[in-house]
Amino acid sequence: MQAQDSALAPARTPPANSASGGEHGEKRLFYTLKEAAALLHISPETYYRGVREGRFPGRKVGGQWRVSRRALHRYAESGESVPQGGDAA
Repeated sequence: MQAQDSALAPARTPPANSASGGEHGEKRLFYTLKEAAALLHISPETYYRGVREGRFPGRKVGGQWRVSRRALHRYAESGESVPQGGDAA
């Protein structure tokens, strides 16, 4: 369980209005791809490529890519490996 918790630990500089809560402390339902990548400690390009290849959760909402908080946590808890850096798989 320790490794799974660290998979979603905030990056060194958490995204603005991070998933830990917005202005009023509420939990957000969606992340941007950039925020999801930061939470997994990978580059946004790697995450975007993984979404297009079906390896990471994500979908277009109103023309912009979003990742549901629930889907990202489910992915992290699944134990699947996360590619390192910008390496292509």
